[in-house]
Amino acid sequence: TESAYNKILGTGAAIIHLKVGEKIKCKDALAAMLISSAGDSIYAICEAVGGSIDGFVDMMNKKAGDLGLTGTHYANPIGLHDENNYTTVKDIVTLTKYAIEKYPVFAELTSKSRYSVPATNMSKERTLVTTNLMVDSSTNYFYSYCTGTKTGFTDQAGRCLTATAEYKGYRYLAVLMDCPTVDGKRSEFTTAKEMFRFVFNNFEYKAV
Repeated sequence: TESAYNKILGTGAAIIHLKVGEKIKCKDALAAMLISSAGDSIYAICEAVGGSIDGFVDMMNKKAGDLGLTGTHYANPIGLHDENNYTTVKDIVTLTKYAIEKYPVFAELTSKSRYSVPATNMSKERTLVTTNLMVDSSTNYFYSYCTGTKTGFTDQAGRCLTATAEYKGYRYLAVLMDCPTVDGKRSEFTTAKEMFRFVFNNFEYKAV
């Protein structure tokens, strides 16, 4: 809606330039959200599913309660800074595992480095580019064992990353928050790679 469009202007949130009255398939909107962190796509989903942005935030908080996310509260759906918008590493682990196990489309979309959104009634075809550089082979942060999932950033929270990786039948999940840039490098990606390499080489199940 026009009000949702105006709400995101000037916030610095990523967008894919949806237009008021544009029609987009739900999976394509999810892809824009999960791959490119597109706030306008998120708002469109909120209004379609929750009736309004505030209505959807209420749904988010109810779901957080259902999942036992005791350290989490949502004040908005796109992660913009708000004193009442917070979570914990433990809750992110629970939420990510739930999303991967319950909704295969989540793992499918967050594993992609590129995604083509077909032309709509108001826009030409769009190509989405992932914010998770560990699944993007065109970057120096690419890690072939990484299978997803999601990045996040605000000035207050710093750079955050939830990443999954698979090696020799084992699957791992790493959560990193408030990561600084070190020697010009994005430490959330370099540190996640170090963490995965460590567990690949040092952990395995044994029959005792």
